[in-house]
Amino acid sequence: MEIIGRRLVVICWLLLFAAGVQAQPIADTIYTGGPILTMDDELPRPESVAVKDGKILKVGSLASLAVHRGDTTQIFDLEDMALLPGFVDSHGHVVMGGLQAVFCIPRT
Repeated sequence: MEIIGRRLVVICWLLLFAAGVQAQPIADTIYTGGPILTMDDELPRPESVAVKDGKILKVGSLASLAVHRGDTTQIFDLEDMALLPGFVDSHGHVVMGGLQAVFCIPRT
């Protein structure tokens, strides 16, 4: 009877542990390989960013994002280009924006 009791305790602990472990979401894309500016004082320049469905999953070192990497995850090498937060201009002048775009010099 004592062996059955011990096994039951072990099974209960395993079930409780398994219930507390949740699968991590798999990122669509992980960006790395360049300066990443977060505008967050606690983590201003992380090594990598994991994104799923257009939303940031996690920011940190490439190793810490491994839990979000799956078979379908694309690793995007920034090639030393900077990644910045998206800016939405709620007040823009179409003509000036067009002129700025014309005079932009693409990086080769």
